[in-house]
Amino acid sequence: MRFHVSGERGALPDIVLDHGGGGSADDWSRVLPLLSPHARVLTYDRAGAGDSPMDEAGHGAAAVSARLHKLVDEAQVRKPFILVGYSLGGLYARYYAQEHPQDVVGLVLVDTTPVAMVIPLDKIRHAMRLVWLLHWAVRLGVASLYRKLGGKVGDVEKYERGMRRMAAPHFVDNMRRETAAIAGIQADVGRVAPKLRHPTLAVIASLMPMGTPPDEAARVRGMHEELAAQAPAPLSRLRVVEGSTHSTLMTDQAYAAQLAEHILAFARELAGRAS
Repeated sequence: MRFHVSGERGALPDIVLDHGGGGSADDWSRVLPLLSPHARVLTYDRAGAGDSPMDEAGHGAAAVSARLHKLVDEAQVRKPFILVGYSLGGLYARYYAQEHPQDVVGLVLVDTTPVAMVIPLDKIRHAMRLVWLLHWAVRLGVASLYRKLGGKVGDVEKYERGMRRMAAPHFVDNMRRETAAIAGIQADVGRVAPKLRHPTLAVIASLMPMGTPPDEAARVRGMHEELAAQAPAPLSRLRVVEGSTHSTLMTDQAYAAQLAEHILAFARELAGRAS
């Protein structure tokens, strides 16, 4: 799998960042530069994501956990480390921490997909239609035309890398397979890791997607609060990044900076407790 190690080893635990569904290590592009001056950080593309090819083991939680267990040894990550999971990556992080408790000193769950959250079938179909349209738009040159006409791109290298990945023949199929696996991943985490056994920081966005009914927004917020409350005291807690959405929590520099500071504060508390 494609991976990258940044920063120097110091007083803080090493940090492993696991990206969201349909994403890649680039999910962390605004957060990583704020963490790496303070700790050694591993980012990677899960199998079938980014530049990591898929294998026969699939997208199940056990397969993803087994791959990461091998990778942290290959990358010489110091154990126990802080495992950070964004969105779907948070489910994978919970499963890994349960299967390999000695590897992990603390969990950070960033707007993680709740185990009990049901994603409506119509939303899944709509998302996959968008994925298919994006794939063919990139293959037909719309992304290149956008740049030629003066479209603004913040990080050109990241943009071109993303477009190249979207244009790959396997992109739509991998997205479809991972999306189809979500319900099974939730079930696996609910069965294997129903309770958190490590100090856990839950960081969530304050805003739900436009059109989300207020009662549904309150229910999802409650799931995150319950998750943080059930984790071991006294370091476990919930932090809300006001004004952010699920996506802008990672893509907006100001919100990403708040997220990074929450992670670093948690890391310092864990290091202080260990000393």
